[in-house]
Amino acid sequence: MTVSKFLQHFRKPCRPRACSGGPAWALTGKRVRQSLVLMVWGGAALPALAAQVVEIEWPQGGGPFELNTVIHPKGIVEACGVIAGGSTINWLFRAEGALDFNIHHHVGKLVKYSERKVAVTTAAGQFAPTSAQQYCWMWKNTSTQASTLKVALTLNPP
Repeated sequence: MTVSKFLQHFRKPCRPRACSGGPAWALTGKRVRQSLVLMVWGGAALPALAAQVVEIEWPQGGGPFELNTVIHPKGIVEACGVIAGGSTINWLFRAEGALDFNIHHHVGKLVKYSERKVAVTTAAGQFAPTSAQQYCWMWKNTSTQASTLKVALTLNPP
């Protein structure tokens, strides 16, 4: 997110006289201080808190989708892709540190979970979606230490 987009959340309309011919909005003193504090504090924290979303791309000619990454403390990694109903996915992951894990999809604003595990370093299974839509494999690092993550997802078409 750019600084200008970030600051848009703190813009406040001003009276025409107060703007002195400037834009139709202005940052008030308190809002400027809040913005600067959030930018300075948030700038250091955002990389650790940001979610890394990876689009699942199945290799041509078969083979597994593989992901090797690092999850920062309090960070999230999601691997998402559209999967046809009737397919199965064999999945496996290993992590250096304990991670929370789930497989989920969205139905409107609802999140529906197909699998959930807490504080695990490795897990494997088979997932069989009932309908064609986007599904996500998600890992959350709740610790204060970064963790490596290695993932393999193998698609078995219907």
